[in-house]
Amino acid sequence: MDYFTAVIFSDFLGLNNNSTNALIQAEGRIKIPIWISNIKKKSIFNALSADVNATIYNGFDDSSRFIEPIEVITDGDKTSFLINNFDYIKNNNINAGINLGLFNWEWKGLYTEFNFGYGLRYFRAGLRHTIVNDGVDNVKTFQLNALSHELVANFEIRPQLNFGADLNFAFNWLNGRGATDDVTIIMNQDNNNDDKSVLRVQLNLYSKLNPDKTNDGIYARIGGFYHLGAKDFFPQILVGYATNLSTFVNKFKK
Repeated sequence: MDYFTAVIFSDFLGLNNNSTNALIQAEGRIKIPIWISNIKKKSIFNALSADVNATIYNGFDDSSRFIEPIEVITDGDKTSFLINNFDYIKNNNINAGINLGLFNWEWKGLYTEFNFGYGLRYFRAGLRHTIVNDGVDNVKTFQLNALSHELVANFEIRPQLNFGADLNFAFNWLNGRGATDDVTIIMNQDNNNDDKSVLRVQLNLYSKLNPDKTNDGIYARIGGFYHLGAKDFFPQILVGYATNLSTFVNKFKK
């Protein structure tokens, strides 16, 4: 099998200048079986999965993918930035994760599998701060890092056709993990914006275009992230082109 799939996405919500959605994104996904034996319909430690999503183009407003600090606190040579915890996700330019499948259950009559796993996820986001000195704007940018461990539940539908789908639920605990230039990041506590709990929901749909000749096809995603503390939602509507869907779609049978 070919375990790696590359996708070029376009998020249509990125056409709105007031949105932080990235218009064009590149993503790589890999799923490697590590234990293929099962007891009836059940198996454990079945697969290792990883994905990396990077922003290529931010859309018409290039500044929309930078975190705007709520407050800048200066103490001598030390500068601190007050931000919302959810901004790590809203403004991320790199989103990468790896997870281990702990339990797998097959619903063979409907060509469906249920997977439950545990993993880690990394977010990197840019922060932009403008200092006005003698009427001249001095723009400084920093890269902020956040790490999250997550519980993942996944429903995969693999009919004996050239299309497939999966529904993903993940519960994340988001933690800030430093920044370039060693700037200090402070979480905003108003309206529970410092809460670390985030729910991720994604429906992925994919189909081969010409299954007799190639594994390439269409990859679409609908979903987003929900911050449980601030009751804030970051939606995504992505449609893209995938270079290899053999891992996600069963082979076409005439």
